[in-house]
Amino acid sequence: MAWLNDPGAVPLGARPLTTNTSPEEEEKKSSLHGDEEDQQNLTRIMMPHSRGLRRCPKCSDNFKPPRAHHDSVTGRCIVKFDHFCPWIGNAVGVMNHKFFFLFILYTLLASLFSIFIITAQFHRCGFTLQSNNKFSLEACERVHSIQVKILLAVSIIFMIFTSCMLAEQLEAILTGTSKIARLKLRSGRAGPELERVAQDFNETFGGDTGPGIALHWFLPLRVTFPSGNKSEVMGYEFNDDFPREAFQEEESNQFQFKQSVSQTENSNTIVESSNDIISTEAVEETIELSKSLPRQIKKRSSFTLSDVPHSS
Repeated sequence: MAWLNDPGAVPLGARPLTTNTSPEEEEKKSSLHGDEEDQQNLTRIMMPHSRGLRRCPKCSDNFKPPRAHHDSVTGRCIVKFDHFCPWIGNAVGVMNHKFFFLFILYTLLASLFSIFIITAQFHRCGFTLQSNNKFSLEACERVHSIQVKILLAVSIIFMIFTSCMLAEQLEAILTGTSKIARLKLRSGRAGPELERVAQDFNETFGGDTGPGIALHWFLPLRVTFPSGNKSEVMGYEFNDDFPREAFQEEESNQFQFKQSVSQTENSNTIVESSNDIISTEAVEETIELSKSLPRQIKKRSSFTLSDVPHSS
């Protein structure tokens, strides 16, 4: 499975994730419209990628997500690239890291089982040829053969080797970062963009059972992420409709700018409409007041001296 599965290669034509703007920036965008200077300011707010995207020159200047690194062996950019493993003949990345871990775990368990069986047979038949009088048994004769001794030595070597590798992979599982990312973070050559992005589930094993240990961790099942989280983990957007060529941020910026301007114009139209409604209501109130004013004047004019009380 670790050999056959895609390790998380970035496809040609991948696009950066859409940046969500804050409410303060949305308020700024709604107030910026009209002259050319304001439109330029709006462009700077709407285009977070206008400073330039990370690109890989070895992958035809394709977009390179923050947690992706180029694998010189396979010639691809791999998300959460850990290393290239000759044992599986493939790079280890976000989508096959689970199978690489299971490959090591299964090999360690097989080595321990082999050591246990051989040691039990040695204990039954004796560790030397003269240590047991029952050595005449055919099964005991095979235990002391050169092939079994070689198998025992290989099992011990693989047990030590896989134990060390498993301890290293446990760190990757707990931290949610690859080996390259951990080295860069420790040396201070990288920021929080290389750290884990998911807190509700484990990025190595996926699933929707939460970050805790689950049964599917130890089963060779395909890695799946909760709905809507795969793009966040991969660090890019891609579908079959995207052209198979390097993403050009200028085209995306123009589209986002036009979309933002249209949204701003719509919001201004709504504000103007609401102002018109308020003005109409004020005019209607004025007309009603002007109609009722003559009646009040007429009532006051009908007042005479006879209505004034006389003092005795």
